[in-house]
Amino acid sequence: MRREALPVAVRLADQVLLAEVTAYVEAHLGWQVVDHGPHLPARLCLADRPQPDLPTIAVAVPGTDPRPLLRAGVRDVVLWPDEQGRLADLVPDDPVGRPADQVVVVAGLASRVGTTTVALALGACAAWRGRRVVVATSTHGRALVGPLEAGAVPGVGEVPGIPGLAVQVGLGTPPGPSSLSGTGSPPRPHLMVVDRGVSTGAHIAVAVPDRLCAEQIEQLTPSCTLVLRGRGGLREAEIRRLFDGRSGVVLEESFRVARAGFQRRVPIGLPGRYVDGVTEALGSATGAIAPRTAAA
Repeated sequence: MRREALPVAVRLADQVLLAEVTAYVEAHLGWQVVDHGPHLPARLCLADRPQPDLPTIAVAVPGTDPRPLLRAGVRDVVLWPDEQGRLADLVPDDPVGRPADQVVVVAGLASRVGTTTVALALGACAAWRGRRVVVATSTHGRALVGPLEAGAVPGVGEVPGIPGLAVQVGLGTPPGPSSLSGTGSPPRPHLMVVDRGVSTGAHIAVAVPDRLCAEQIEQLTPSCTLVLRGRGGLREAEIRRLFDGRSGVVLEESFRVARAGFQRRVPIGLPGRYVDGVTEALGSATGAIAPRTAAA
């Protein structure tokens, strides 16, 4: 289990639950419980409802329906104490040391739906437009981008051939000086793309259109952009019902996408139509997210 001195705020009306959650995150995770203030601002909040000033993980008792909380804007819901072990994997939106101007969280509604491929393509689309981008992903992302540039710090490196795009392998690992800035502290990225894995708490949700997908889409917030990988044999009217008025795109199934992943050429080896769809999804998601205002 990763132990990181992550500053968190715990805001729970139930005082017994408050004490239990505080003791667990301090003793088992090594997190630092703080008041959200200017001296040591929290980067995550554990609460019973969404908090306007911090990304929030809702802590609820077993039997709680998570859908209303997810629709209200929490990043995820942890049922206490049954799911307390999940907290170790729920990192804040800005896992690098210096927060980005904007953060886009990408998650799959199931495993093996191409979430990491989409996250890397999102980062590349922004970098090709002159933005400084970091894609934060779990260790499996290394297989997609291939060897990172020599000289980069462990876990962080630029994607060869795409200036301005870097990958942070291992969520929550703070980077040191990297080739992004040459020497000294790396500059704050314009955009952070976080590959969250399997979750319903995201700005962009990736799914394969099937019956399970339709059920999980109901748990997404209305502002979440939906990316469908293929059509799953569904008719156009059925695809429209899956979107149900929310923004999103369909990324057609492609042998070139599969080959790019196999040859470790994501995102450079992706076809133009795939990149066009990802670009549209990125525009929908970032247009709905207010830029951060914290000083660089």
